This record gives sequence, C-alpha cells and structure tokens, in this order.
Amino acid sequence: LEVTADRGMLINGKPVYLQGANVHQDHAGWGDAVTDAGARRDVRLMKNAGFNFIRGSHYPHSQAFLDACDREGMCMLNEGVFWGMGGFKEHDRYWNCDAYPAEKKDRIAFEESCMRQVREMVLQFRNHPSIVIWSISNEPFFTRHAPEARALCNRLITLVKELDPTRPVCAGGGQRGNFDKLGDMAAFNGDGSHVKTPGRPSMVTEYGSVSCRRPGVYAPGWGDMKKDKEAGIRYPWRVGEAVWCGFDHGSIWPSGGRMGIVDYFRIPKRAWYWYRNALRNIPPPEWPVEGTPAQVKLSADKKVINPADGTDDVHVTVKVADAAGRQISNAVPVTLTVESGPGEFPTGKSITFTPGTDIDLIDGCAAIEFRSYYAGKTVIRASSPGLKGDSLQIVCRNAPAYVAGRSAETRERPYKRFSAKERDIQLARYGRPESGEKANLAVLRPCSASSGFQEAMKASDGDDVSAWHPSEEDKAPWWQLDMEFEFRLDRVEVKAAGSWKGPAPAVQVSRDGNSWKDIKAVLRKDGTELTAMCPEGTGARYVRIRLSPGQGIAEVAVWPADAS
Repeated sequence: LEVTADRGMLINGKPVYLQGANVHQDHAGWGDAVTDAGARRDVRLMKNAGFNFIRGSHYPHSQAFLDACDREGMCMLNEGVFWGMGGFKEHDRYWNCDAYPAEKKDRIAFEESCMRQVREMVLQFRNHPSIVIWSISNEPFFTRHAPEARALCNRLITLVKELDPTRPVCAGGGQRGNFDKLGDMAAFNGDGSHVKTPGRPSMVTEYGSVSCRRPGVYAPGWGDMKKDKEAGIRYPWRVGEAVWCGFDHGSIWPSGGRMGIVDYFRIPKRAWYWYRNALRNIPPPEWPVEGTPAQVKLSADKKVINPADGTDDVHVTVKVADAAGRQISNAVPVTLTVESGPGEFPTGKSITFTPGTDIDLIDGCAAIEFRSYYAGKTVIRASSPGLKGDSLQIVCRNAPAYVAGRSAETRERPYKRFSAKERDIQLARYGRPESGEKANLAVLRPCSASSGFQEAMKASDGDDVSAWHPSEEDKAPWWQLDMEFEFRLDRVEVKAAGSWKGPAPAVQVSRDGNSWKDIKAVLRKDGTELTAMCPEGTGARYVRIRLSPGQGIAEVAVWPADAS
C-alpha cells in the first residue's frame, strides 16, 4: 500500500481510486446489537452500489464487519475515537462540546484513553487485508486547545506506525487547524474538499450530507464537490472520496441521522440506484407509482437462519401491491406477525409499520431484520386491513429445538417514540414507578459552574459523597442546572460540601437563562443544607445557586410541583 501525490493510492503498485461511503454500524430496531449477517448485508449493499471503499465512521467496527470487508474485497479505513462534532462550546456537555478536555487535570486520563483505544484497534485488526488506511480521529479541530489536540494526534499517529508500518495513517476530517499536515496524507470533510494539496496525497473523507427520507431523489448530492464533479475534475493527488453517508443511523440530531443513501431499515434510497448506475452501468428499476392496493407481499433475502444464536438473521421485506401483483407506492399500515414457531422482531413477536411514524412504510415498502434463538420452522404473516395477506416460512437451525408451550417465548416490546419532553413530564408526575421514588429533576441533567466546570456534574449525580468545589481564585462562585424543559417547581434542596461558613447561598430560577428570580431559602442551623420553597405556579427550566468563595455543593435536588 502506498499513497502518492501524483497517482493517488497504489495497491500492489497499481493505482486504485477509492470511492465509497461512510458507514455507521447500527440498524433500525436493533441498535448496535447487529448480527454478523447484518454486517455482511451492509458491506454487500455498499459493494453492490459499485463502491470499493468504506470509511468506518467514527470508531472501530465489529470483527464481523471487517471479516465481510475481507471477503467482499472492500477497502476499509478503520478509525479511532478521538473526534469533535460541530462546535467547541466550553460550558456545554452535549455532542458539540470541546473535542479536547478544557481543564488540564482531565487531559492525562483523556489522552491515555485515546492511546489505549487506538492501540487496541490496531492490534485487533491489523491482520485484516481490507484495511488500507488508518485514521486516528475525526474533525479534532473542534477545540479551543488546538496545539494540545495536534500534539495528541501526533502521538496517536506515531503509535499506529509503530504497531503497523505497512499502512498509511491520517487524522480524519482535518480541514482546519493544520491537522491535514499530520500523518501520511490529508483527509478532508465537507468544505475541506476545496483544499488543494499538490505535492501531498489527500482524500475527501466526507461529502454530500443530503438529509431526506426514502425514497429521496435520483442524484448523488455532491455537496462541496459539486463544481469539480460538474467540470469533470479529479486531482492527481486525490486518493478517493466517501459520501456522507451510507446508511441512515440513530442520532440525537434527527435530520442528521437521515443522510444515508440507504435508509435505517436497509432499503436503498434512489441515490443508491444512481451510484449503481454510474459505477456499474445498471439502470434503476421502474419507480412504483400510486395504484389501488389489493394485497401485501412478503419476501426475505434468504429462508434459513443458521446458526440461530443471534449471529445470523434474515432481512424481511413487505411490499404493497395491486391486484396484478405490481408494487405500488401507496402508504398503508402493515403488521408482520410470527404466526407459529420461534423467532423475534426487535419489537417482539410482531411489528407494525405505520406511515408517518418512526416505523414507517414508504413508497409501498418496508423491511426489518428477524432473528431466532431456537431451532424450528417459523411462519411469518403479513396483514393489512382490507388487503389480501401473505406469509413465508423461515427455517432456523443449529440451536435448541423450539417446543410450543414449553420453550421461553419472546416478550412483546412495543415501540414508543423517544420524547425527552414526554419523559420528563412523566418523571415529574409519577417519579420512577419501578422504585417508588419521586422525580428529582436535577439528577444527571446538564450543568455548568463559574469554575471547576468538569466537576459540576458531581453536584447532581445522585451521590452525596461526591461534590463540586469552586476554585480558590473564584471570588463569585455559582453553579447552574439546565433541566432541558420547563417545569412547575415545588422546592429546591441543596446540600453543602461540608458546612457553609458565612452568608447562606442564594437560590434563583429562570425560564430562559437570562432573567432570574430569587427564591427564599431557609438554611439549617448547622449550615449543612438549605431548602427553597417555590411560590405556587413557579415555572423554570434553569436553577442557579450563588455561593460565597470557598463554599461547595455536595448535591442539588429539584422537586416538581406534581411530586410530593
């Protein structure tokens, strides 16, 4: 393997242009609990699109995934876990916080963790021939501490080259902050595709980022590469390019999770067919159009699960058809049910595809992965109100035999769309029904502080032993809680780290984080805790505790008006 500035990548001395996709490894319903068969299915889907390359974004992928890349002849970039995402907020514990620790006391442990995980990645996977590039990061420039982050990247690159001198290594997504100067090649995301690197090999590790629900448009979505592609330009130093991204994936940023050319349920969008036509000269199918629904039709990528131990599965597809059996694009609710025998969907013995929901039937088609932990014959039936149904048989082998009425049955796991707001309302009203506890709205919520920010969470972690302390230089210390949504509050309880000397801390609440209202607090005589009772109707999202220098907090509890 060699990367060059005039011929791109050479494999066995021959130029190979890497063209592919970024791939996350989670699957609809099953999350990261993906079978080996599911990993093989993913690699084949990218291969069948005409790609020869996968960037494993942004963590080492499973052994099964790498095995599949080996078997399919798919080139692979395997990536370490040091990465930033979208920003470098100093006082924000969410996904877009600083990529590198803001406080010096956390940096040794952080760097040791990165070094350990990169070491494990290379030692585990260096004998896989499919790996052609190592990456130690993704967009590490999202930091206020660029010199320290670059130094860490240099250490990681040196470690990789010590463990495996046979492959090139890069700092992935290094389009800013001179991270592209590190390693054997530059790797650019998004607007980094505009950077010219004559005399140095580089590749576009991400382009596109088109967010859409299936079916999408029949186009590649070149993004920042659009002008070069339309002009037919390919730079001699460019090693390859990878679309963001191959598959829809789970994300706290919903539109960001819908940027795949294949949807979360592993049904190709029209962009996938565009690539297949451009790279393999296979024309797209005739797109389904609306018609008169008459029946639903079931199929599977194979009819045998072997072994039935969670490593193998089948991909079941259901389509809406007219009386002649032609697929049509109508959206109707369809339920798949295990009529007899072993096996399960991610929701249990049945799953319902409801148009317009997270478990959708789009363009007349839906799909899900089905697995079993028993041997036997399974009959799956598809039904839709007013339409003719269908069934198929799956044979499960190489596992304990399923005996109806005696074998353990799969429990139903009805899916309910995640809603942080609804979750918080339920916690506020009922607490935690499994334990009988009432809802403390402070536990493990985002928090910030005037100093000692990395320790701020210790004041709301549900542990009285841990505590937040301001720095010695902090002359006006404060600690702040973000409950993420607005609640009507009953009271705020604050326990001291030790006992407070001097004036009692002040409690304030706010709806917007800008305008604050003081809440009268009563301090215990021994100075170890205080309680602030909120006037009836007090609504707030934020709680702030103002303290005197040296005063610390062991724990904060915020109780909603609904809780006793």
